[in-house]
Amino acid sequence: MKKNKKPIIIGVIIISIVLLVAGILLWYFAGEDKEKQSTESHKVPMTQEGVFPYQIPNTSLVIQKVRSYDGVFIEDGSDRKVSGISAIVVENIGDEYIEYAKISMQCNDKQLVYELKTLEPKGVIIVQESTAAIYEDGEYSDCSAQIATMDSMEMSTSYISIDETDTGAIRITNISEKDIPSVRIFYKFYKSETNVLLGGITYTTKISDLKKGETREIVPSHYEKGASRIMMVRTYDTY
Repeated sequence: MKKNKKPIIIGVIIISIVLLVAGILLWYFAGEDKEKQSTESHKVPMTQEGVFPYQIPNTSLVIQKVRSYDGVFIEDGSDRKVSGISAIVVENIGDEYIEYAKISMQCNDKQLVYELKTLEPKGVIIVQESTAAIYEDGEYSDCSAQIATMDSMEMSTSYISIDETDTGAIRITNISEKDIPSVRIFYKFYKSETNVLLGGITYTTKISDLKKGETREIVPSHYEKGASRIMMVRTYDTY
């Protein structure tokens, strides 16, 4: 008789998500009092490179801090344990929606790259270095960013209704007057208490051939009730 491994797999995923959120929050608040004291006694222009907070030239992105991170590495989807890697806190102080950003900078002659997707105006996000590069103390320089913007984070509320079930599933209903060939839901890890997005990566799940009036329940990978936030919902006329 074959044993059902699905509950075990789901349990492992939930544990990983809990560890991720807990680890990033500890990282986010660690040394905060020290940083506040430093900022108050050492106020510098945000345009001065090498000092944080630092506004990346010709962008609305501000790197608030850079620090070492221990925990789960999510940027490549591997969810592996890491220790001492570089991570940044980024804020979008502008009015544009960021679809994608690739932030590059140098530290001790080493190139660092941080990639993020789906950041709203005034949003704050924690991003791990894309290759899990080890954090180093040193002088940061040559900071720049490639950015793609979008008009809005579409939720398709005229076509789709979405809510969470008590079990943590996502319930999707086609409230339009026609069948929808394809629906994509985009979501991220999120901590509502601090209003901070966790991870540059944006996850997506697809629902195909959603009939008029039809309701489905799904449990997407890396989605956890209370620790995830739906960022966009898009409908498509083709499969």
